[in-house]
Order: sequence, then C-alpha cells, then structure tokens
Amino acid sequence: MRKYVGITIGPITNALQYAKDPQSLWFACAIFSEISRELCELITAPNCSFEEVVIYTPYYFHGMKIDDGVAKTHDRIIFSAEHVENHVIDKMIELVKEDVCDLFPVEYQSQEYRQFLKDYFQIKYICLEENNELNHNCMMTIYPYLHDMESMQKGNTETFLNPFYDLFGLGEDTRSFRIMTSPIAHLVKKGSAQFFNLRGEFKTVAEIANPKLPEGRKKAPYYCLVRCNGDNIDMLLRGFSDNKKIISFSVACLQHSITTSELIRMFGGLTVYAGGDECFFFAPLVGMDGSTIFELCQRIQQKFYTFMKNHLPWSNIPTLSFGVSIQRNTHDAYDVFVETGKLLDVAKQISDKNNTAVRITNKSRSECIVVNNQDIDAFLDIFKANLDIMDGMITTERKKNQLSETIALIDEYENIIMSISEMAKNGNLSPEEYFKSVSSIFQGGTLERSPEELKNLLILYYKRLVRKPRGIWVPKIDEVTGKYLKANHYNAEDGSIGVFEEILNMKEDILELKEEYTP
Repeated sequence: MRKYVGITIGPITNALQYAKDPQSLWFACAIFSEISRELCELITAPNCSFEEVVIYTPYYFHGMKIDDGVAKTHDRIIFSAEHVENHVIDKMIELVKEDVCDLFPVEYQSQEYRQFLKDYFQIKYICLEENNELNHNCMMTIYPYLHDMESMQKGNTETFLNPFYDLFGLGEDTRSFRIMTSPIAHLVKKGSAQFFNLRGEFKTVAEIANPKLPEGRKKAPYYCLVRCNGDNIDMLLRGFSDNKKIISFSVACLQHSITTSELIRMFGGLTVYAGGDECFFFAPLVGMDGSTIFELCQRIQQKFYTFMKNHLPWSNIPTLSFGVSIQRNTHDAYDVFVETGKLLDVAKQISDKNNTAVRITNKSRSECIVVNNQDIDAFLDIFKANLDIMDGMITTERKKNQLSETIALIDEYENIIMSISEMAKNGNLSPEEYFKSVSSIFQGGTLERSPEELKNLLILYYKRLVRKPRGIWVPKIDEVTGKYLKANHYNAEDGSIGVFEEILNMKEDILELKEEYTP
C-alpha cells in the first residue's frame, strides 16, 4: 500500500541565534539545507527499497548540489512511495546525520562533538497510509502533524560541545578561517563572486555594502538585510485539490530561488538562504548597476509573480512581501535578522499584504516606512530625488544641506502645505495654482536657501501623494518595548505631508551616516 511521509528538520532557529556575521548565518542554513537535500537524495536513490517515489516538496532533482553556495532545500519534506518502512527511514536519518557531521571544520569532528550533533539535530517524521484526503492534498493534511512535532522540539540548551556555539563565538579571523576551511565551504565553487572576495575569503558586511570601490570612492558603513516570503501561501495551498498542483508550486518555488539568488549575485549581494517561497540575503544599498535595493526587490517580486503565474494558472497568483533593514555594520547578524523578520511581519499586517517595510537604524534614530509594492515607484521617486545614485548615495555637502533645509521648511509650514494640498486633492486647485500657492508660502527670502531642491520635491509630492494618493504608511513604534504596533495603530493617512517627510528623513539619515575613507 502507498504511504505518505512528512519529515521536519530542526532546530535551525536555535543554531542561528549564535550567528554574528553573514558567513555564520550562511553556514547554519547550509548545514540544515544539506540535511534536507541528502534525505531527498537517499529517498530517490536507485538502490532505495522505496518504489514509485514522488517528492511533493521541496522540488528535488537527482544530483542537486550546493556548488553555487545557495541553500535551497527547506526544512520540511513530503513524499509518497510504495513499500515504505519506518526502519528504512530511521536508517536514512542516521546516515544523513553522520554525513552532515563530516561537513563541520575538522576541529569539531571528534567523537564527542559528533555525538552532540547527532543528538542536537531534530529529524522527526510521520508515516500515514494513503486515503482520499492525502491523495488530494497531502501537504495540508500532513503539515499540522509536522507543526505539532516542531512545537515539541527542544534544541539542546547546553552550549558545551555545541559546534555552532563554539564556532560562531570565535574571534572574527579565526571564525572566518574555520568556516572557509570546512568541507561544506569546499562544496562551493570558489569562483562564486556572490560569496567570496578577490582574496578567496568570505565577504564581510563592509565588502557587501560596497560591491565596487573605484579609486577615491568612500566606504559607507551600512548594509541591507532583506527577508521576503509569499503572501497568503497557506490559503493558496489549502485550495489545491490535486497533489500534482503541489509539485507545480514546488517547481515554481525552486525556479524563484535560483533566479532570485542570481539577481542578488549580479546586484552585489550575498544570498544566505533561498528555499520555498522564502529568501533572505545581505546586499548593498546601491548595487553594481547603480540601482537601489528597492529596485532589486521589485525585480525579485516580478520574477516571483511570473513563475507562479506560469505554474499555477488556475489559482489567484500570490504576491511577495519584504522586510528591508538598513543597518550600520556594527550589529550582530542574528539581531538584524530578527529585526528584519519584525519588519516583514509589519509589511504583512497592512492592507492586502504585498508590501515592503523599510527601516534604517543609525545612532540618532530609526525611521520606518511601509509601501505597497504596487506603488513603490512613488517611494523610489522621492527617495532617489537629487541623489547621485552611481556614487553610492554619498553626495556633496551642498546637496546634504539642501535636503536638511528643505525638511526644515516643510516641517515649519506643514499645516499650510497640507491645507493647500487638500484643496488640490479635492480639485479646487489646478497644478499651476498649487505650485504658485505653495511657493508663495516661502516668499521673503526663505525659499532662496534651496529653491530648486524644494521645487523638485514639491512636484514629486504633488504627483505621488496629492494628485493620486499612494499606499505609503509610517508605523508607530512602542517607545517602551520597541515593538511595532498593530496595523490599526498606523499613523499618517495616504497623501499626508507627514509620510513625505518621513521618507525625506530616511534619506537624510542615509546621507548623514559617518563616511569612512577606503584605506
């Protein structure tokens, strides 16, 4: 009789919490992805006693490798087969644990470390005999069981003999050397520009922040960590009435993962993980082609939509939401990873999802903006206005001063500008009358400080937030807990000058970050 098997692999979150830099996050994700990949390899091997094997998720093809460095197989496997026996699955799990222990640096391959790891990795499974429900939608039938098993997982809290804790706790140079010499790092092609610098070493966040440094260019001490995943995916999967549709979804996800990691590579970023509908990566604020991180997110979203539409023509095509955290390079990677996850949650709280939540953090303050992906052009126009994009947004002091003065002017006359804008929005003022009325506010010398900057920004404000209000929000942050408040507490109505000012503040924060000269 045919049986359906669901496997869950953990505790990845427990391992990630010790990570301090991109290579640490990558190492942990690659290890757990390899567990999943090797299990799929054994399940589909010609000498396996299982017959007529069908893997529904993740989509797997025989011989899939990690030579591009991207972890693409996620932590849940669902397959069906004839002649499934529990003792064979147990043996596979035992073999995979042995193999994965071999992927750690040589310093962690003693018998004591190996035994710790074999106990540490939580690989649980459930095996069910086929029935009508499983034959139609095995994923939604099995996932609740896997969820229950995951909730009962308890990662070993002992740090003694924990290779993840010890390795990630080493000094930066020692940690980097050990990860680079580990067998799993040797599986990656050394020519992969995404992961390695010209010296053949794993890229640091400072190098990721500056994908190209022409002579005389200054180093910017900030980088982006981006997390994204599909919206309403559970709802989509619940609607499947045929297991073949699950495979189609898995194929689309794999194509999305491969293409996304390639887009990130060409941009100058580093993909930590791209599996299923989820991805997270490090990137510069401005890529090698001069486009911004937000434009990269646009391209990723467009590709995601295309793959889903091609493989799921009978369904409502899911969208993609993003959390983008712009950080100074002094923060531990895991802390930024958690913060970016909160931003992704914020993006999914508003409207019908399909949003990008952006936050920049520096020493003085934090600014957060949420924009609907359908309307992100409005945000981009304002964010990029009068910035020298090709120079990494490090502009002249004159432009910085103009921006600062413009923000001060808008803040000073906010109520008057809003009154005139409301009249324009209601059709009581033509564009010419609007600009004339706003300009009259600044007569008497004030406007002369930065007239061109102010005029250009007010034109953008009129086009993007007055004439046709767009979906941009400014989340409130609880000053006591530091948490984002829920969606019904978001402030600044569409078209508000306050939203406009927040975008300018974010831009000013980026320009005001301390610059460091390239040694």
